[in-house]
Amino acid sequence: MKIIPRANQILIKLVEVEEVNEWGFVMGTKMEINREQEGQFIGTIEAFGPFAFTEWDNIGETLTERCNNMGYAVGDRVLFRRYDGYAPPLDEFKNHRIIESHCLLATLEE
Repeated sequence: MKIIPRANQILIKLVEVEEVNEWGFVMGTKMEINREQEGQFIGTIEAFGPFAFTEWDNIGETLTERCNNMGYAVGDRVLFRRYDGYAPPLDEFKNHRIIESHCLLATLEE
C-alpha cells in the first residue's frame, strides 16, 4: 500500500525513538518520555501533495519551484508542531504523519 498526499498535504516519516546499547538491547531510561515526545515533532519528508505551499503568493508555478523556494525537498529532516496533522491508522504507516504544508517550521541540519 502507498500513501499519496493530496492538495497541500505532506507525508512525513517520524524519527525512530528507540535507543540501543552496544549489545543491541533497547534501553529504558528516565529519558524515554523525552525521546517519545521528540519522535512526535521531528520527521523526514517523504512526499508532497500537488498544491503544497500554494498558500503563499508568487513563490513558483510548479510544485518543484514552490518547494525549492520555500527551502524544502523530499528527504529533508523537518520540525513541526507536536499535534499537527493526522496519524494514518494503517500498520505500515504507524510511524508517519500527514500535515499541511504551512505547518512545517524548519529544517534540521547536522
